[in-house]
Amino acid sequence: MFSIVYIFSFGYLDFNLLILLGWSVVAIIFFRWLALTKVLEFYEKELKFQETKIKFLKEMTQRIIYFISENKEKWGIKEKNIRLHLFNHDYKKVKVIKKPSFLREYYLVEVN
Repeated sequence: MFSIVYIFSFGYLDFNLLILLGWSVVAIIFFRWLALTKVLEFYEKELKFQETKIKFLKEMTQRIIYFISENKEKWGIKEKNIRLHLFNHDYKKVKVIKKPSFLREYYLVEVN
C-alpha cells in the first residue's frame, strides 16, 4: 500500500497531503454551490415581481458598455484588455469569449 501511494505522489507528497487536497476541492465546490443557491434565493424572493429593476439594471449595463466602447481609444485601452463578467450575453457591442461552465457561472465577454 505504501509503495502505491509513494508512486502516485511522485516522491514529493505524502498520503495526508493528498487527502487534504481532495477535501479542499470538495469544500471549494460546496461553498461555491452554497453561495450560488443563496444568490438565487435572494433573486427569487426580492426581484420576482420587480421587473422594472431588472430592466433598469440591463439598461445601465448597456450604457456602461457603450461608454467603454466609445472611450476606449481616448483612454488608450486595447480590446483584449476590456473584459467583463456578465450573467447574460444579450447586450450590444460585446463578443463572448467563454461561456458558463461547471466552475464559472458567468459569460466572459470583450467590449467591441
